[in-house]
This record gives sequence, structure tokens and C-alpha cells, in this order.
Amino acid sequence: MRFFNTKNSRERVDETVAYIAGQVPEDERDAVTAFLGDWVATYGNGSAFKAYSNTMTMTDVKNPGDKGERERRRALMMLKGMKGSATDPAVLAIKTESTPLVNLELHGLIEKVRIAADETHGTGDLLARIFRHYLVSQTRAFLTNNRLLEGGIGSRTVAFLYYEYKKNQFKIETTKPGIFPNSYQFSTVSIPPVAWFDVPGRTNRQDSGSFARILGTELTGANTMITTQFSGCCFCFKVVGGRIFAAHIMPDAGSGGNPIAGGGTGLARQLAGQVPGITGGDFAAPCPPGGQFYVYGAGYSNIPRFPAGYPPRQTSEYMNIFGKTRDGEWKIYTQHVRDNTNTYHVHRIYPAHG
Repeated sequence: MRFFNTKNSRERVDETVAYIAGQVPEDERDAVTAFLGDWVATYGNGSAFKAYSNTMTMTDVKNPGDKGERERRRALMMLKGMKGSATDPAVLAIKTESTPLVNLELHGLIEKVRIAADETHGTGDLLARIFRHYLVSQTRAFLTNNRLLEGGIGSRTVAFLYYEYKKNQFKIETTKPGIFPNSYQFSTVSIPPVAWFDVPGRTNRQDSGSFARILGTELTGANTMITTQFSGCCFCFKVVGGRIFAAHIMPDAGSGGNPIAGGGTGLARQLAGQVPGITGGDFAAPCPPGGQFYVYGAGYSNIPRFPAGYPPRQTSEYMNIFGKTRDGEWKIYTQHVRDNTNTYHVHRIYPAHG
């Protein structure tokens, strides 16, 4: 396939696209070629593309290696450059990285580009397999190794999983994104966020009120549970007679307005009944009476194993919660992303042992 008219630039990039496509299963090659072609086409055929193509040359490297090694380095430069800038120092550094590191990074990015190509130009089978056999069946491992962002969550019970290659994150939305036509649709229990002052009986008073009539969502009717990201909010749940109810309570109006005293930590303590003058949390009917009301918040939790909850928000930090059930037994996990890096701290908060 030819993308451009400038011979040297065209050949260098076309050969790299073909090399990457040749590393995936045969039935995925057309989708990967199309995905890479779409990205390369954004450069057009002018000076910007020529400059990009020229960064991939190995003539400025003292020991460029054999043909196979040069191909692998150019492939990694392309795949990493797609996430930012082709002239980024980290991309240019690939020319002199150790061969084992190049091979390792290339393998990882090829696996990711397979997913991205499948959801835009393929069948969507890869996302379906990731959801069923990895996210749901090996939840802790998935959350430990992959960023999951839940956004735009309302009260609907249908959601869509997709993968953003540039940001290297999986995302769940309750509206199907048009640019990812093969995103994976699944049924789920969705826990909508509610501002603290919108809880019936709490009012907007800082020093009095009650959290004893929270409108909880029962975890039933699907084998997964989702709720939008936490950056100071509290996740509340209670188990009564095998039934589980949950809620997502915000410490402000969502846009920062009308904040509760003490922020996320203050909200968590109020919900746990630790603040004089404020009645602690409980769920209204149809949740049955009894059972322990658990609070998992920013800086405080009444779950014995996690007394500090999740860290209060700092720059580029957020926490997600994902639940799944098998044979009627729910397990609820948290994933905390720190400093917008690929380091994910994962806990299972229910059951809190094991």
C-alpha cells in the first residue's frame, strides 16, 4: 500500500507499516494496516511527513544493526510516536536502546495496536475476549496492569468498553463512542454519583443533618458493577442477607460548588457516623434494615483493612471501582492511579479478605 508521493519517505513508512502488520495474526493484518494508515495519513505528503519519516532513518546511528534490528527499531519508533510526537526525545532514543528492551517494548505495543485496530477496523473480537477472560475473570491482574477509566456513568444498565491507544487506557462509558464502532457492549449495574446535599434528609447544612436515607442501588441483574471515577468521593455499600446495595456520594456539586466541610475525608467521616450532629449513613428502602454500612473514602474508611481509604486527590490522581460477580458472589475492587503514570494500586474491598 502506498500512502505518499515522496519516494524515500513513502517507502520508509510503508515498509514499517508492512513490518508491523506482519507481526500480527494473518486475519488481523488488514485491520492493523488500515489503522496505521489512518494515523500516517494525518501527516499528509508535505514537509511535516517528510520530517517525521526522516526521524526513522538509521544512517545517523553508529551501530544500526542488521536489517531485522533496524526494522524493529523503526517499528517501535512509529508505535511510540503515535502516542505523542515522532520527534519526542523518548522516541529518538529508541535508535540506541538495548536490543532486549526494544524487543520487549515492541511486543507490548504490538499487542496494544492489535486491540486498537480491531475496535476501529476489525470485528471487536479482541475486546470481547479481554472483557470476558481478563477484566471479569482475572480482575485483579487486569487492574494491576491496565488503566481503567469509568466516565460518563449515569443510571443506565448498558455500557461500552473500548481502548484508547494514545492514552494507553481502557475506558467504560454508557454511551457508545462513534470513533470506536466495535467497542464491547455489556450489561452492568451502574452506580450514579450523588452530591452530599442531595441525599434525602441531609440538606445543605454543614453542622447538622442525616445520611440515614441514602437511595442505594442494588447489585442485581448483571454480573458487573461500574461507577464513575473518584477524586474525593465516597463509595458506600452494605450487605444484608446476601443482597448488596451501593452508592457514590460526592463532596461537592461535581463542579466544585458547595463543598462539604473537610472535603472528601470530612464526607467519609460524616457518612461513617464519626461527626457530632450528623447522623451516619444508611440506605433507605428497599434496602432491608441491618448489616454493616461501609464507607470507602478519600483519606478515611471504616473498612478495617483499609482505614485510610484511598489517598486524597493530588495532581493527575483518581480512583475507580469495578465489581463483578460469579455464581452470585460479588467481589469489589478499587484501582488508584497515581501521578498519571502506569503504576496502579489495586485493592479488593469486598470481601476484604484474600
